[in-house]
Amino acid sequence: MINWAIAGLGIQGKKRQGILGKKVRATFDPYDTNADFSSTSQITNIDFEILAVCTPNLTKEAYLNWGIENRVSILVEKPLLFLQPERLMELSELAKKNKICIYTAYNHRFEPSIVQLQQKLEKKAIGTIYHVEINYENGTSRDIAASDWKDAPGNLITDLGSHVLDIFHFLFGYVPEDLKVYEQLAVETKFGDFCAFGNQFFSSTISYISWKSNFKIQVIGELGSFVVTGLQKWGGSNLIFHERIFPSGVPNSYGEDFVGSDKTWQLEHEFMEFNLERNSYGLISSDIQINRAIGSLIKQVLL
Repeated sequence: MINWAIAGLGIQGKKRQGILGKKVRATFDPYDTNADFSSTSQITNIDFEILAVCTPNLTKEAYLNWGIENRVSILVEKPLLFLQPERLMELSELAKKNKICIYTAYNHRFEPSIVQLQQKLEKKAIGTIYHVEINYENGTSRDIAASDWKDAPGNLITDLGSHVLDIFHFLFGYVPEDLKVYEQLAVETKFGDFCAFGNQFFSSTISYISWKSNFKIQVIGELGSFVVTGLQKWGGSNLIFHERIFPSGVPNSYGEDFVGSDKTWQLEHEFMEFNLERNSYGLISSDIQINRAIGSLIKQVLL
């Protein structure tokens, strides 16, 4: 059995602790008295192979450095961002040298509807792709505004936008470039609660002011389109194929619903363990490309 530790006992850390159960051998949090340790410096005997870093962005690098030095693999909550993307490449090389893996947690990759979509796109089920749309919207603006660290410059893009870009990477194997911010609003937060961005091939809206949460992927191709709606954490999702009728007409539509509990976090833990067991050392997620794309978008919203 592969053992874990958790740094940060906020919402994400406690959720991972509940899912991992007896695999958790230690917890770290300087502000939570229920944690086993306030910092990694108190550890004298490391009896875990993976550290889940569930802390704000500014503290992540210290845990990454500690993991590399002590040969402990790291699962870090998204996003993993640096002002200089080259730092990510340095960390990846150090991780390879010390035989550990670093993975940034984007649990939506494990949504059953998105996994099915990726498999169908890999088989070129709709031929040449014309356009991709990914929208991720919720109604958490008041929660964001009340936070002492979440309502920060670029937070909407780093929070929901990073998920969108990772999903695109999962589906197509790359992160889109030359992205432009088309619209940015700050209605109930200081630094942004709605953003629309994209390029000629790809478009996205992300929002904290959608009172009915909305997640949608639409991939339009020459032979038809695929549409994903919903997430397991919101009660389920579905994947619909609209078969194009030539030269035009009402499409033949076929769908599949995905119901049941949200297993994406558990699958993410299993994926991390699988990569460690097969010696997939270094950075095993899309952080370098996402870092560049997010940096460009944030610069535009801060102008």
